[in-house]
Amino acid sequence: MFEINKEIQIKTFDLSKPLFLKNFFTLNQEIDFNKTVYYLDFSEEFSSVEDSRIKIVNFDRFDEIKYIQDELISYLNCSSKKINTHLYASLNKFGITKTHVDSGTVFLLCTFGKVIYNIYNSVDSFDSVLIEKGDLLYIPSGIFHSTIPIGPRVVISIGVF
Repeated sequence: MFEINKEIQIKTFDLSKPLFLKNFFTLNQEIDFNKTVYYLDFSEEFSSVEDSRIKIVNFDRFDEIKYIQDELISYLNCSSKKINTHLYASLNKFGITKTHVDSGTVFLLCTFGKVIYNIYNSVDSFDSVLIEKGDLLYIPSGIFHSTIPIGPRVVISIGVF
């Protein structure tokens, strides 16, 4: 179902800075919007829909997502830490997130669509990164960022604290 490209050795990179890895993983099974809506209905006390953006928290409650989370955490050798996994989806290009900072390290796995992440170096300076299916974006704790979906998208966010 989910396979990490083992040729990419993430541990050899400087993890104090954001990191973009093209084609980091493959999915043999699609995560589609029908399934996303099912998860949203199934977990309504953990979910929200805001500004055309769907957020499902504690997404690792579902076996196939737990498998993806466990594979990544095992690969990164950080299983002793607190982990939380969320899903972010939007049905159109309007599911923008405002500039924010996360308290933990975040691994973003794009499973569908394309999203631009603006990663801020300072108040008025940022780098833009386009991620699409199969890509991983690593954002260390304390780095401000925002998102601009190009169209429909599904991104799994795995936070490590």
